Amino acid sequence: MDPLALLLKLSDALDLRAKEVAEAEAWYTGAHPIPEPPANTAAASDAEARLAFQAMARLAITNFLPAVVDVPAARLNNEGFHFSQSPASTDTEAWDIWRRNHLDGDSDLTQHAALRCGTSPVLVWVTTDGKAEITVEDPAQVIVAYEPGSRRKRKAALKRWLNDDGRTYATLYTPNWVYKYQSTGRATNTNLVVPQFGRMAWEQRIVAGEEWPVRNPWGVVTMVEARANPGLAAAPYGGGESEFAGQINEQRKINQTVMNMLVTMEHQAFRQRWATDWDYPVDIDGKPDKAAMLKASASRLMVFNNEDGKTTPKVGEFAQANFQPFLEALEFWVNTISTGSGTPPYAFTLGNMMNVAADMMARIEGVQSDKLKVHSRNFGEAWSEVMRLALLVEGNPKAADPAITVVWGEFDRRTATEQANLAQIAHNLGAPKEAVFAMLPAVDQSEAKRWVVEGIAD
Repeated sequence: MDPLALLLKLSDALDLRAKEVAEAEAWYTGAHPIPEPPANTAAASDAEARLAFQAMARLAITNFLPAVVDVPAARLNNEGFHFSQSPASTDTEAWDIWRRNHLDGDSDLTQHAALRCGTSPVLVWVTTDGKAEITVEDPAQVIVAYEPGSRRKRKAALKRWLNDDGRTYATLYTPNWVYKYQSTGRATNTNLVVPQFGRMAWEQRIVAGEEWPVRNPWGVVTMVEARANPGLAAAPYGGGESEFAGQINEQRKINQTVMNMLVTMEHQAFRQRWATDWDYPVDIDGKPDKAAMLKASASRLMVFNNEDGKTTPKVGEFAQANFQPFLEALEFWVNTISTGSGTPPYAFTLGNMMNVAADMMARIEGVQSDKLKVHSRNFGEAWSEVMRLALLVEGNPKAADPAITVVWGEFDRRTATEQANLAQIAHNLGAPKEAVFAMLPAVDQSEAKRWVVEGIAD
């Protein structure tokens, strides 16, 4: 396909992806969409009431979704790579590439973004000195296209962003060439949450010292997509599903419950009273005087005039609202999120966890551990491909190893004593020293390897 035509096609797909990413980010950060007021309320037709409704709706947002992402993201720790020639120890060359590219921290950013948005891309390229350069990318700026019917064979990738000079830049990656473009005009909608790029005009972007297009000597698209919760069916542009996608409806219910509670609190700020046989105050036009009525509703003392001498005003008060049903409803919705997402209830710091039995807590942790194993397989495949490409870029023959696997840290939460006991058992069973050391608390694979080397040297 003509590169410019491919650019336009991928740009259209990226517009949709950027919108999906922005929506997922909004749910995670708490910038939830404000619902329309019910049709049977004054807010549906009165402008002043509508503004009040929207202000209360924004105040009611009580976001429980971040924990659904943060808990698994915090436990996915890459501690090294195994190769078929050294299946019992981490590979030093691969780990050097990993750390040289700051992936100790950036890999967390990638996995967290994938759990939030369903996908997060990683680019592998080469520096001027022939070293592999690995950069994590914004999922709203990159899209990967796959061959028809394939979930892994990459056909092309597009990165598109707004540059400081006001132009839109785009880089198109194909197996043999890399094409760099820029928009012919400057963007006028940079203040939008999701910029509307549309079918703009493009021209070649010439970089000093580079040919156009740039040759891709590795014969493969070097943009890799880390996906969370991918589907079985092959998708032309990949992607996955946010970790909290199935809990958004429960989050809406939480916001609605909190709003109902706030509205009730608003009307219960002062004890609500009623009066009969009393004419409400009016202004000079004969209309109800809202300011006077508000003052009367908050007054400690009310005086009534019995002008006709026949009727005597009667005054009473309504019972105070009971907020316990609101709190119980909130706890129910949060528990529904916990159950549906496999997130431990204590992550939401809601409810009494003091009397939870040990076996029940173990089951809760077991569900989370099982989900982490699924995520580790999906992310592990992506990181293995990233490392394979990095080794390929550097001309390292290990790139041809069919068994590059990621070494993950412990998924299960154990006390230091439990971990030490497991390490002792492994030692008694004849496990390699490096594996035994890595089972100790706060010791990763690289530290365990250093201990073994220093122990041999001593």
